[in-house]
Amino acid sequence: MFSFVLIILYFLIPCAFFLMAELNIIGQVFAKIGVPPRYVFSALFLSLVGSLINIPIKRFPQEEMADES
Repeated sequence: MFSFVLIILYFLIPCAFFLMAELNIIGQVFAKIGVPPRYVFSALFLSLVGSLINIPIKRFPQEEMADES
């Protein structure tokens, strides 16, 4: 049952993005932040690729676990 729900979600999410692209909602959002309409696809593609890369900005020292016995 759970896998059926996931299959439906994997189908509906791209359909929702396609619908938003067809209604030009994504283009309007990028236009409000200053991205020209001809670069919207590139911005979407680069944000997708960039989400796979994790660059650490700062490292925090590891705290030692306190023994509570």
